[in-house]
Amino acid sequence: SVTYYNESGALTQRDSYDSQANPFQITVYGYIDGKRVSNSRITRYEYDPPPGAAPPGMATAEPLRKTDPRFEYSFEFKYENGKLAERQMINASGKKGMRYVYKHSSNQVEELVYSEDGKLNQRYLSILDANDNEIERTDFGVVNFEIYGDRKYKHAYEIDAAGNWKKKVTSKEVRENGLARWDQAYVTYRTITYY
Repeated sequence: SVTYYNESGALTQRDSYDSQANPFQITVYGYIDGKRVSNSRITRYEYDPPPGAAPPGMATAEPLRKTDPRFEYSFEFKYENGKLAERQMINASGKKGMRYVYKHSSNQVEELVYSEDGKLNQRYLSILDANDNEIERTDFGVVNFEIYGDRKYKHAYEIDAAGNWKKKVTSKEVRENGLARWDQAYVTYRTITYY
């Protein structure tokens, strides 16, 4: 993916690429009528499986709402002591979607994700270094992950001259026969262009 920010450090665009290095989703961020909003477009390629029809029982009796054609989602934010405490997604028709709650303590952040019906959907705990880089993360076995149980990850970084990470090595905790070890899971490279 390629992510763009403006001079103030605000996210303006994210371009996501598929396994064939083709752009499949472009999301732009901005402000309309004082609200933080996003809009995205997805491109399908001939090698993509065709999108399936909605499974039976997915139809809703909820009446259609008037939508704002200028954006896909808007966002509401709450801050406590200068840190993000909550992010609420709202679709263009005004219906509330996912809600993210962040609980900060000295060197960690707990993230609770609630679905649009208000039920806890995901839970994460991140341990941070002195520069607020995530060095350890636990994905708790809530809803989507309950068949896997809790999963733990550790991150190690290579830092550039400006103090930002350019390489992140992620290891996953593996438990076998009552013993735990850390196996490298993947490596993330980041190229930052400074203006």
